[in-house]
Amino acid sequence: MARYRNAALVEQIRDGKGSDFAYTLRPGHENGHHGIFRCDACGLEIALPVGHRAPPQNTHQHPRGIGDVDWRLLVLAN
Repeated sequence: MARYRNAALVEQIRDGKGSDFAYTLRPGHENGHHGIFRCDACGLEIALPVGHRAPPQNTHQHPRGIGDVDWRLLVLAN
């Protein structure tokens, strides 16, 4: 789970203003957002800058039955 020390330095997005947080990234695909991403299936978190690729499928894998690797934007960095 992402953590922060100073709440004054982060902004919580309320419903209706957070369309960027519906953004998911497939393994090996190029990223369009600076931020922290979380695997929907297992909860692993990674940081990726714009233009970098998500880890390829053979880098982050799950045992059978856990689900596909989909990286969801968790924290958007400006």
